[in-house]
Amino acid sequence: MNGSFVDQARFALSHGLPSTSDPYRFVEVGGARLRVVDRGCGLLTFVFTPDPPNVLEHHDSQFASFAKHGRVVGFELPGFGHSRPGPSFRYSIDENADVLAKMLDVLDVQRAVLSFPCVAGLVALEAARLVPGRVAAVVLAQTPSFEEALGWAGRVDFRGLIGTPIVGQLLVRSLRRPMAGSWYRAALPRGADRGPYLTEALNAYAAGGDYCLASALQALRHAKPPVTPVEPPVLSIWGALDRTHRPSDPHRSLELAPRGRLVVFDDAAHFPDLERPERFEQEVLRFVRDEIE
Repeated sequence: MNGSFVDQARFALSHGLPSTSDPYRFVEVGGARLRVVDRGCGLLTFVFTPDPPNVLEHHDSQFASFAKHGRVVGFELPGFGHSRPGPSFRYSIDENADVLAKMLDVLDVQRAVLSFPCVAGLVALEAARLVPGRVAAVVLAQTPSFEEALGWAGRVDFRGLIGTPIVGQLLVRSLRRPMAGSWYRAALPRGADRGPYLTEALNAYAAGGDYCLASALQALRHAKPPVTPVEPPVLSIWGALDRTHRPSDPHRSLELAPRGRLVVFDDAAHFPDLERPERFEQEVLRFVRDEIE
C-alpha cells in the first residue's frame, strides 16, 4: 500500500499554485505543474533538479555559471518544492522518468545532459533508458545503487513511521521544518554552516512549497530493480564525507552504466555539486567534452 493519496488529497483541496516569481515559472507536463527555470541557449541543455528539501534557489549561482556553456533547465520534482503532481501520480521512479521525458518535449529540449542528485539520479538513469536519443549524458551526484537506495531509505525512516502509509504522510507534513534542520546537520560535513541551505528550504515552505518524502519512500520500496544497461555515458560524482551514505559503495551506481566514470570529492559530503560547485562544473564540462562533443 502507498499512502500517496493523502498528499494527493491535500493538493486537490488546496487553492491555486504556490507563489513564484521571475525567473521561475510553471509548465504543464502530463497533468503535473512543474516549477522550472530556463536560461541560456545552445544545442546542449543541462537539466538539473534539486535534492529535496533543496529547491531551485539553492542552484541559482550554478545555473548562471552553466548558462555560459549552453542552455540550462532546472525543475523541481513533482511533490517537492513548488511542483505539483497530477492527480494519479504515485511518486514512482518510472512515473518521474515519464514526467521528465514529457518535460523535455514541452520545453523542446533536443539534447540533454541530466544532472540529478541522490535517489533522483535513479530517475535520470531511467529516463536515459526511456529516451536515450534525447539524453546525451547523465551526471549523478551522490546517487547510490538501487539496492543501496533502499538501505538509505530504511536508515532515514524514523522508527519505520515514514514508510507507513498515511502515518508517514501526516508525520512528514507536520515535522518537515525540523526534519530539514536535522537533515542538513547530517548531510553536510561536520562543522559546516547549514544556515544558507536551511534558510532557502524554510523560505520555500513558507511560500507554499511541499516535501512529499513519505510518498516517495513508500513508492521506492515497491519498485523493481533495474536490469537494463544505460546507453548514454554516466558520470557519478561522490562526496566522501557524507555520513548519510557511509555504508554505500559509490562504484555500484555504475553497475548498469557501461560508459561510466566515478569521481570522488574528498572534501564534500552529500551535496558535492553545491558544496564544491567550481570543481563540479569542471568535471561535468570535461566529461561532456570527452564523451559527447
